[in-house]
Amino acid sequence: MSMEAVVLAGGESRRMGRDKATLPIDGVPQAERIVRSLAGIGVPSTTLGGEPVPGATFLADAERFAGPVAALARFEPKADLVFVASCDLPRFDPALVNALRSRLGDHDAAVPLVDEWRQPLCGLYRASAFAHLPELVKEDIRCATKWLDRLSVRLVGAEELQAAGVDPAAALGANTPEELEAALKARREGAGMWDVSGKVETVRTARAQATLRVGSDTVRALREGNVPKGDPLPVARVAAVMAAKRTPDIVPYCHPLPIESVKVRFEIQEDSVVVEVETKTSAKTGVEMEALTAASVAALTLYDMLKQLDMGMAIESVRLLEKRGGKSDYERSA
Repeated sequence: MSMEAVVLAGGESRRMGRDKATLPIDGVPQAERIVRSLAGIGVPSTTLGGEPVPGATFLADAERFAGPVAALARFEPKADLVFVASCDLPRFDPALVNALRSRLGDHDAAVPLVDEWRQPLCGLYRASAFAHLPELVKEDIRCATKWLDRLSVRLVGAEELQAAGVDPAAALGANTPEELEAALKARREGAGMWDVSGKVETVRTARAQATLRVGSDTVRALREGNVPKGDPLPVARVAAVMAAKRTPDIVPYCHPLPIESVKVRFEIQEDSVVVEVETKTSAKTGVEMEALTAASVAALTLYDMLKQLDMGMAIESVRLLEKRGGKSDYERSA
């Protein structure tokens, strides 16, 4: 699918005290740096409002400081997908775009969830999502998060971004001189484990699924109990529980969590074995990575137990189905 980007550059910048789009990052104005970064991965940009930015198409605001919803409502997508970015992303990394694209699935949008806040102005949207914006303008709604409320959104958490090699801070804006100074200092020092010390401990759950595609003879052997290595399901269940508990040993920036429950279910279908894992904790951060890791390792264990029967098996569609707890919930649409 084709992709383009829009960079919002017409904000009032009251708290910053100067135009955020022109603030220098590594000697390059902030908005221009984002445009250059996107061009480097083959994504052309249009800047909305403010002043023209080198390397980007320019669309002036119809009304100054009317907010991001009004600016985006005037934009007419030409590509299938549109990456939306505010100009105040001092730690922006274009790798974030591909991380969101790979997780979009059938949703209208893929948006980072950082510090348990949705980041609508650093997200990837289908072109069809822009049809909702004129309605918001008519209702005099200026908050971009209200746009998300009308869409099917895939939220991508901080630990999931880190697992994809992306610093979650790449999605965070800097609205004050103090925030900008802190962001640039952290950028110089490099990424690390995400700081969750300021979060509230709550009960959190997550469900993840992995699918192992197998041949009909393998399905028959499973159902009849004729697997040479023995019944693989109990072994895969134990492997899933062990993997959930050891996730921080596998995923570098994943926080160690007190895992309170791991439930593993298997469904043998005509051409596949579907693994579903539900994890639970009481902690300051979510348990999604534990569920995803557990489902993946269960599928790998099934492969190991069944490979004598079928070397052509394939692990497919490891995905998050649901997360609960914290400031935001997520449920994958059918």
